[in-house]
Amino acid sequence: YQIQNVFRADKPQKGRFREFTQADCDIFGATSGLADAEILAVFYAVYVELGFSSFVIEYNDREVLTATLAPFASEQVSIGSMTQSIDKLDKISQDEVVSGLVSKGMVESVARQALAALQSATESVSVLAIRAQAELLGVPRSALRFNPVMARGLDYYTGLIFEGKIPEYGVGSVGGG
Repeated sequence: YQIQNVFRADKPQKGRFREFTQADCDIFGATSGLADAEILAVFYAVYVELGFSSFVIEYNDREVLTATLAPFASEQVSIGSMTQSIDKLDKISQDEVVSGLVSKGMVESVARQALAALQSATESVSVLAIRAQAELLGVPRSALRFNPVMARGLDYYTGLIFEGKIPEYGVGSVGGG
């Protein structure tokens, strides 16, 4: 793990800072889903230790996200571009996300179909296994919530993605990976 000041190169969005202190917990070289489950367990334990009893971890699978969106991609609107728009669903309405996709060149009916397909996506076998392992490591099922439209904007995520949320703290996520 590491705790240090970090800096954003881009212009920070509302509620974000250019410089801030970040705590990271990483596992390198592991290929087992158990490593992901361990990260979820550490993530949960840290927030519980800080006193947040209602902490929830929303999770998704980038592979499911990509496979679900692939049929709707085109030369004008790539999967990555769709992901950037869909990642805003926790901040703006579905209609605003659809408008954003249309402004990128997507036909409105196709944008709505893509969102509907994503909203009905289910957990992959690998993510189900990670969730089960996280529960065995002490993360209560009530603290884990599958969110098929969570996208996370960074392109280097390939499997499990997650964000921590404190329901009574209405600013969105308070961490993730």
